[in-house]
Amino acid sequence: MNSAQLDCFLAEFELGYSFFERILGDFKSHYSLRMINKKAGGIRIIHVPSAELRWIHSRILSHFRRAKFVFPPHVQGGIVGRSPRTNASFHTGKDAVLSLDLENFFDFITFEQVQNSLEEFGCKTDLAVLFAKLVTFEGRIPQGASTSVFIANLVGLKLDEKILPITERFALDYSRYIDDISISGSFLKEDIFSQISKEIEDLGFRINFEKVKMQRKHRRQTVNNVVVNTRTNVRRKYIKHVKNDLHYCEQYGIFGHCEQLGLEQDSFVKSLAARIGYINSIDSVRGSVLIARFHALKNNSDTDIHFIEFQRKSSLN
Repeated sequence: MNSAQLDCFLAEFELGYSFFERILGDFKSHYSLRMINKKAGGIRIIHVPSAELRWIHSRILSHFRRAKFVFPPHVQGGIVGRSPRTNASFHTGKDAVLSLDLENFFDFITFEQVQNSLEEFGCKTDLAVLFAKLVTFEGRIPQGASTSVFIANLVGLKLDEKILPITERFALDYSRYIDDISISGSFLKEDIFSQISKEIEDLGFRINFEKVKMQRKHRRQTVNNVVVNTRTNVRRKYIKHVKNDLHYCEQYGIFGHCEQLGLEQDSFVKSLAARIGYINSIDSVRGSVLIARFHALKNNSDTDIHFIEFQRKSSLN
């Protein structure tokens, strides 16, 4: 462990390699488990890193940031300046839109894939191994770590390299929002799906076939819940649900609404704020009205709540 890259990274911490050996020697104790309910049913497991490990992750992200690496335009999720709206703009006004979801994407990313991707990023082997150990948990990238979206995007580049030649051959547009793949064009042949499925499976990933959607222009087309038939717009049903939550909070208070639904108050408020921010990122006219109602709700509540802009924090740009 004596490459110039590794020595430089350790110098940033003003710590020796023994510090990381100590952390890695008792790595399980640096994660706590949280379980949250998925909207579509089931449980999502979140591994929350300790304060010490979060600090390490933040320094790793700073290391990547200084490299000034820029993801290609088709990589849209988790990057400053890119959003569901910019992702949807790739697929506006197309005859057909194919949407694919990679099932449990983070869980299928292996330690070896992380190490290999970091080496392709420019890390020497010893530094790539150290980073891979610090950003994975039990051989996978954990949901809950600040480094996971960047790492997922980095590993996903290999997937993009396999799919892009197929889409380019048929003059189709391609984008990936972390684990959501969207492909659009004036014509989509049936055998394209089988070709893409094979490339995905060959890399060790799986498609969630329940979420596969082929959307033609005579029906509503959506990408990341953004309507794309003629211009980017938020689905009416999505806005309606947010308005309903605001209405019931205005009527019965945040505590009363959460108690009625059996929801944890702090999580609900953060979710509502994020959903309003998401709408605002697509439609600032509707979003500004909802933001004003949210702030009025905050001002009339004893709960300490703050508006959260819907913008996934990026490690880069």
